[in-house]
Amino acid sequence: MARQLVDLTKTVYEKTQYQKVIDTSFTQLVQPPALSPTASFLPSIDEFFSYYEELFFDIPKFGETNSHEYLVKTSEDYIGSSNILNDEIQALIDEVTELRQENLDLQQRLIQLPVGIDLPKIDIPKIEVFTPEPQPAPAPIPPSPSAVQTVDDTFLENLRGGRRAARIALEALEAKGIIYTGTRYR
Repeated sequence: MARQLVDLTKTVYEKTQYQKVIDTSFTQLVQPPALSPTASFLPSIDEFFSYYEELFFDIPKFGETNSHEYLVKTSEDYIGSSNILNDEIQALIDEVTELRQENLDLQQRLIQLPVGIDLPKIDIPKIEVFTPEPQPAPAPIPPSPSAVQTVDDTFLENLRGGRRAARIALEALEAKGIIYTGTRYR
């Protein structure tokens, strides 16, 4: 193979001149969509409701913010159910008002009846109500130490429904005298 000489030429521009000659802007690449700084930290809807189930009994019932009352008010404002409920309540109030007026009119008509009119007598049969005699309650038998029933965290964790169901079950079990020996659902 024969060797050939190749002339290489290099064009050099001055620092102030190259920006006028060479296009330095990116035109081939697409910019990625900008993410908000909090978007990556927000839970998904499934995660939110999972957290809600876990925190259900820890959330205060009432309060201006961070309470069940606040959640109900903001949800009602969003879905507009309070307006429907208020319309139904107003319709019932109007009906009660009409019935009261009708009752008052009938009472006034009854008072204005002439004295000499004989109204038919209506016999209302007497109804006897049977009330059984109360039986004396048997004396409670104190449980023996071996007969005391207990539940622990493992039992409550095996219930379906999560933390909320476990707490409800715990209240029912304790109402029946079963002792809770765990620590997680207190």
